[in-house]
Parts: sequence; structure tokens; C-alpha cells
Amino acid sequence: MSSNYSFKRTAANRYGKLQLFAATAAWLKRCACRMKPIHYFATLLFIFLGSGAFAAERGYKSVDEFTRSLPANPKRQIDIADGDLNGDGLSDRAILTDDGDGLTHQLHILLQTRDGGFLVARKSRQNTGFWQAVSLSIENGSLFVNIEGMRPTSGARHQFKFYRGVWRLVGLRYSSVAGNTENGGLVTSGFDWNVVTGDVIFDDEAGNTSNKHGKWATVICRLDDYDFAPEFCARDWKSRKSQ
Repeated sequence: MSSNYSFKRTAANRYGKLQLFAATAAWLKRCACRMKPIHYFATLLFIFLGSGAFAAERGYKSVDEFTRSLPANPKRQIDIADGDLNGDGLSDRAILTDDGDGLTHQLHILLQTRDGGFLVARKSRQNTGFWQAVSLSIENGSLFVNIEGMRPTSGARHQFKFYRGVWRLVGLRYSSVAGNTENGGLVTSGFDWNVVTGDVIFDDEAGNTSNKHGKWATVICRLDDYDFAPEFCARDWKSRKSQ
């Protein structure tokens, strides 16, 4: 998936807060004739402060400075992927931290600034499950989180992107072991789901892409809620998928 979204490196306008404030202010201006001046300015101030336009965002001079700011843990392992995540030509970073117990991972998105520093755009939840391997890559403006299960044919590939103002899941490739064949082979089940359009392609029993297509309800699953579960977003799309 590609993106033409390019945005400036401030916390406020990156998440559309200043745009929201400006649009709301324009609407209030049209309605001001029906409001007392004190109510108009009080409402404007409330919306401005609520929009988070003054919200502070921690900046770092380097990736090393950011990693040093994490809680001390001598066993922590760090995986870093670099690439442009917002189309401005700068090399951003996706950082995966593993607390060394194989149980606790967390994902951090750092956007590079023109002066070479970094701002933390988003971070995921900390997961609570064990997966055999988790790795990162950035390709064509998307962040991919690759998860391998305990069996060779099980795992997932999650695709995240800053899409229409939200850091969200836009693609999910999933496979799992469903059983064994009579001759000792593995029966798998899986799918490739475009979360934005709802289009889904199902695998056959051998784990290969088949001609079986479907349509599931589109949902917005934010990176903030990401817990590294292979079926991340499952409780949303399973309850809403169309037949």
C-alpha cells in the first residue's frame, strides 16, 4: 500500500489537531452572532486546549538517546527498522523492544525531524504472550511486524500505516495449523485481509492462496492498541465480518 500523505513534524498538526481547531473556530465564527462574546471566546479556548495543540512531545537528538531513556533492563533486546513512514523523504525508525523474557514486547514509532532528531509519534501496548520470533521491516511507507508461531506454518504479518490521520492496521496476513492429514501432513487455515477495503483471500488446506474470496466489514484498529497477537483486531472483525 502506498501513501501520498505528507505532514509536518509537530505533534499538533501531525495528528490533525490544529486543522480540527481551525475548522471548529470557523464554524463558531459563523455562529458568533447568536452567542454572547464571553461564551464564544470561552468555547474557543476550551476547544483549543482540548485539541492538544499545546501538548508537549518529547524530542530526542538520536535513536540512542531514546533507547537510553527506556527503563533500565540489562536483558533488553532491541530491533530497529528504518525507512520513510510519512513520505517526507526522511529516514524514520520503528523500534521493537524485548524485555529479555520472550513475553514482553513493545513497538515505538520515531519520526525523524529536519534537524536530524526524532519525535515519538506512537507506541503500542506491551504484549503478554509468547511468540517464537518477532521482527520488523519498513517497505513502501508501511511498517510490517512479522510474527512466527511455534509451528512452521503458523504466524502473521501485520501491516501498519499512517492512513487518513490515524496510525492503524491496514493489512493482515495470517496462518495457523488447523490439524493433521492422514499421511502426517499439516492442515492449515489462513487468509490475507485488506483491512481498509475489507477484501479477503482465503488459503487452501495446504496453506497456499486459493481462489476463494470474501468481504469482511472494515474496522479501524489503532497501533496504540496493538498487542502483538497474531489475530490482532480479531474481536472487532470477527464480530462484524459480513457473510
